[in-house]
Amino acid sequence: MVDWVPDIGSIDQLAPPFDLDGDVDTAMLRLSPAIILGSYLVYDIDAMKTVASGEDWPLYLNFLPDDQPSKVKTNAGAIYDTSGVLDGRIMTTGEVIEHHGIQLRIRCQTYSAGWKKIRDVVAMIRKIQNTEVTVNSYTFLLLNVTQTTTIVNIGVDEQRRWNFTINLLASIKEI
Repeated sequence: MVDWVPDIGSIDQLAPPFDLDGDVDTAMLRLSPAIILGSYLVYDIDAMKTVASGEDWPLYLNFLPDDQPSKVKTNAGAIYDTSGVLDGRIMTTGEVIEHHGIQLRIRCQTYSAGWKKIRDVVAMIRKIQNTEVTVNSYTFLLLNVTQTTTIVNIGVDEQRRWNFTINLLASIKEI
């Protein structure tokens, strides 16, 4: 059970496994790239925390809540699925080479703490090379995660919290 995905229930409700018998391309991932990389950041390298832990730096999936300041940490992050890049096919197998788009967003009370957090997480992401990640009963291979932008300060929100983003492309294969 992936418990860092908040208030949605099980990960299977968010991204249900689909039947690979029939017309579905077996190169397609069963789970979203943001779930896979997010699970790696939370469970494998402890770069971010689960929402349930109550600690600073919880990681949210595809949104960063703001409606309950007493319950939502100021120092938090979100990981989003974004557009990726299709790089053609392998001629002998027909496998489509896909680089999945992912965005990481960090929100923090101070500029310097937010900059440091996203910089530290990016440094950990840069080390990914042929890394296995298991989410529920599915195992994926993070072949590579490439940073496509520098760290971007996107300013402050209505509560004067600093926000930073980084965009990534991930090569992921289910094994």
